Formats: sequence, structure tokens, C-alpha cells
Amino acid sequence: MNDSRRRDFLKVAGGVAVASGLAGCASQAQEDGEGDQPEGGQEEPGGGQQEEQPEEEQPEEEQPEEEQEEQPEATGEDMIRVAHMIPDFPAVDVYVDDGEEPVFSDLEYTDVTGYVDLGAGDHQIRVTAAGAQSLVVFDEQVSVPSGNTTAVALSPSDGGNGGQESGASAMGFQLELFGDQNTPPEESINNARLRLIHASPDAPAVSVLVGQTPVFENVAYGEAAYFDLPAGDYEFSIIPADAAMGNESNGGVASLLGDGGTSIGFLQQDEEENESVPPEEGEEEGEPETEPVFTFDASVEPNGVYTAFATGYLDAEAANSEEEFEVVITQDVIDGDVVEAEDD
Repeated sequence: MNDSRRRDFLKVAGGVAVASGLAGCASQAQEDGEGDQPEGGQEEPGGGQQEEQPEEEQPEEEQPEEEQEEQPEATGEDMIRVAHMIPDFPAVDVYVDDGEEPVFSDLEYTDVTGYVDLGAGDHQIRVTAAGAQSLVVFDEQVSVPSGNTTAVALSPSDGGNGGQESGASAMGFQLELFGDQNTPPEESINNARLRLIHASPDAPAVSVLVGQTPVFENVAYGEAAYFDLPAGDYEFSIIPADAAMGNESNGGVASLLGDGGTSIGFLQQDEEENESVPPEEGEEEGEPETEPVFTFDASVEPNGVYTAFATGYLDAEAANSEEEFEVVITQDVIDGDVVEAEDD
């Protein structure tokens, strides 16, 4: 054995021997003289007495209060998204409950987010100017339903009946929640679904036609309606709801519209059939057709669900705004799956 290894071994062996000796002395002392120690302390070298120090108590861990009501966890079936539909309103950030980071950031006018998980129940929704947490425009407890939900930011309005203040001086913020019907349509011929959300502050209640066929009827500001239809390409016309509709030339299709605006008897027509044909000579002209206030095109795919947001001002000049009336279309469901928000 070389010298270095021998020295290391001796160090270890010597340490074990010393430790064993100390252990033996301690054991003997306990047997022979443990009771001779004065109460309340140990004898110090030189005959002094050392007071016994109380053991320091460790603080108990605080237990969470059981009385606080816990929000149900999201299961992937309860989801929400946000649509910013307030003309002339700046971009916003959206916070949920006590979150320090916004769930949706820099949401601008006409932006629609994807869906994120949010359990059904009461949640504190706070909306601030984008990048400025101190500028709060909305902070209320909102009861979120189960299933899929679209929260739409709307400006307070009288639905186009007059008396609304104009432009940015009258900016306000309200949040309306709409339950989403994102399950695939049941009827095989009507294999797509379209929803209209009326978000135009100065527009009256409207109806929407394909050709002369009513698709949505009498949808007022802040309201929504669904309609199932075959996949394909369509041109939609928006007219005031009080315009004449449902005459004999429509074949009574309006009577097929049930609650929620869903028709199971709607069939797509060719564009040529939808075009208005002037009466021939000698024929009496029927009821004059109402001129649409707006037309828009939309293509819907099988197993797809869509939302058309009617927003902006019908009379932008009177509203002192540059945001004219328009229709923003989003695809909510693609091949049976909802469109979720992308990670930043």
C-alpha cells in the first residue's frame, strides 16, 4: 500500500475509532449520572449551569380556505372567444379573473379571436386599452354558459331609432354573450350552418335574402340567428326588416322558418334563377322589390359553421365616422372542429 492511501485509511480508521469511543462514553454517562443533572439545564464546564433552550416551533403551512368557491376546471368542451365590433373604438386587451397577463392582446376593431378554454360559471372579465392596464373600459363579473360562447364587444345603441350621439365622443363598451351552435348540422342536405350577428349601431332590424328567399328575418341590433343550408357559394342581400317579404312569389318559403331562423327545406338556387327578370310586355308588374342596403358573398363548406357579423355604420357620415357598414365572416368550425386560438 502506498503512503498516500495508507494515510487516508488511517484517517478514516482513526475517525471511526474516535466516534465509537465517544458513543461509548455517552452511553455510560447516561446510565451512571443522567439523573444528577440539575433540572432545567446542563452543567457547564467550571460548575456553571446552562439553561435549557426551548425548541423553536416551525410555522405551520397555511391551508387554503375551503370556504372559497372554486371555479370548475375547463374540460375542452367549455370554450370562449371574443369579437371586437365597436366602430372607432381603440384596440383592447382582455383579462380573465386575476390573471396578470391578458388572455387576448391587441384586439382591434373587426378582429375575432379563436376559442380558448374557460369553464362555465362566473368570471371577472376586465377589458383595458391595449398595452395600458390602468385604462379600464370594462370590469364586470360575467356568467359564462357551458359549451362554446362568443363574447361580442358592442357599442351602446338604440338600434337605429335615432338620438344616438355621434363618433368617438359617444364611445361606450358593452359585452354581449352568444351561445354557439357548433355541432354539425343534422340534415344531410343542409350540411353547413351560418349565423348572423347584428352589430351595426345605427342599423334598424334587418332581414337577409338569397334571391327572394328569406334566410334571416327581423334580426335586431345585438341579436343573432342561425340558418342551416347546403354547402356552396351564395350572394346575400340585406334589407330593412319592415320591407315587404313573403309574398306569393316566394312560394311560402318564409313559413318554413322556425325558431332560431333554421329552415330544413331551403335549397340552393342557381345564380341565374336568383336574378330578377323584368316582366314581359303585357304582363302586370308585381310588387316592387326592395333595394338591398348591402349585399355580400359567402362560400360555405360541408360540416362548416360560420358567423357573419354585420357591423359599421349605415350612415357613417352622420355618425362622424369612417367605419362604413360591412359584413365580417368567420369560420367557427372546420370539419367538425372549432377554430382554437393560436399560441403567441
